[in-house]
Amino acid sequence: AVFAAGRLCTPRMIDRQAGDQPPRLMVRLTQEVDTLALPLNDFATVFFGHTVMDGGASMLLAPGFGEAAIDSKVSAAMAGHVSRYFELFGLSHRPVHDLRIRNAWIFDDIGMNAHKSARLRWMGAQVRRLPALRSGHGVFIRRRGWGVQRAPENEAQLEDFFAARGFDIIDARDLTVDQIAARCIGATVIVGVEGSGMIHGMLALEPGRTVVMLLPPSRLNNMMKDYADGLGLHYAFVIGQTTPGGYRIDAAEILRTIDLVPG
Repeated sequence: AVFAAGRLCTPRMIDRQAGDQPPRLMVRLTQEVDTLALPLNDFATVFFGHTVMDGGASMLLAPGFGEAAIDSKVSAAMAGHVSRYFELFGLSHRPVHDLRIRNAWIFDDIGMNAHKSARLRWMGAQVRRLPALRSGHGVFIRRRGWGVQRAPENEAQLEDFFAARGFDIIDARDLTVDQIAARCIGATVIVGVEGSGMIHGMLALEPGRTVVMLLPPSRLNNMMKDYADGLGLHYAFVIGQTTPGGYRIDAAEILRTIDLVPG
């Protein structure tokens, strides 16, 4: 196989390993290796949540097949939260580009079977080894201002509502992984707009705790349910109401939804 421009290429297939990198017509292969394991799927090279959850889970498989390798541009972009999570998981990889691989392994690790669930729970347990600040509380993870803009119009009001009820309000942009974990470990419920940022809270929650996703009425995306099942979490969601400028979420409905979760 040839690995170039973020793609693994053979005469019969092309597997994207680095997001939206443009293809190149001419590539000079600078090296050749015998065996590498390429654990990231296309989503896991673009979206933070997929990188940590899918990428991390598949990287745990890699040692049985070969040294884990990741496209050099993707690897460079992992600095910060992703690299710290991989450090907590004990994962390392080799940044690669423009090379020939005699034996290349890729992973079809999509289904949430018992083996993947066990790996995800192990990952969460490594996060929960970090020190915590409190327990028995709730956490609201802020979405506005980062990522794809799909926060409700009244997110600031929701933050005030839950802060008044003892929730920690977290903006992941301003905190390290260790700081986020310290405020999420021991929580009983995590609330926030559906998206990768919620992964911070989900990994920190003990199995049996609750995550509540806030969803725009135009985007019913429940893929986080799969992760919640794998981690052993209760999963709930609240869909907003359309407004001329976007949508709003009723804070009281969030509380009613939390009350529906088995104790």
